[in-house]
Amino acid sequence: MIGAKANRDWKGLSPGAILLSVLLLGACGPSMQMISIQTVPAGAEVFLQRRGEISVQGMVEGIGGSFSGGPFEEEFRMLGNAPLDYEFPLSETEASVQVGFSGGSVERHYREGTIRVELNGFQPLERIVTFNGTPLNLTLTLTPRSEPTPEKRE
Repeated sequence: MIGAKANRDWKGLSPGAILLSVLLLGACGPSMQMISIQTVPAGAEVFLQRRGEISVQGMVEGIGGSFSGGPFEEEFRMLGNAPLDYEFPLSETEASVQVGFSGGSVERHYREGTIRVELNGFQPLERIVTFNGTPLNLTLTLTPRSEPTPEKRE
């Protein structure tokens, strides 16, 4: 009956204490996304493109609000050569301002992305992935490029 006891304990707290608890739990740090990539053969260049949503949050004289700023898509960027591990926060503050009791921030929330691997002599390979905080372990096998067959002369 641990769950029942936990419910009674929360019911006995004031709304302010509950809000403070939630804020403290959120202050433990941002959720992170870990990606581990291996390629066969090893040494391929690894690129990442992230997509998600922008949110805008603001407060004027202590009254807050938020709305979605819409979707976004980053350009591909090179992470390095496989094998590699890459970690990033699932949400990042892009801009923030605070003046007295008024302020606001713009945040990027990463939801999915495309991983592309390239190696000379092999066909590039792309994989769409979802970001949810669970570590991603990918092993990507590259296919050799087919060489054009020489024309037969008669």
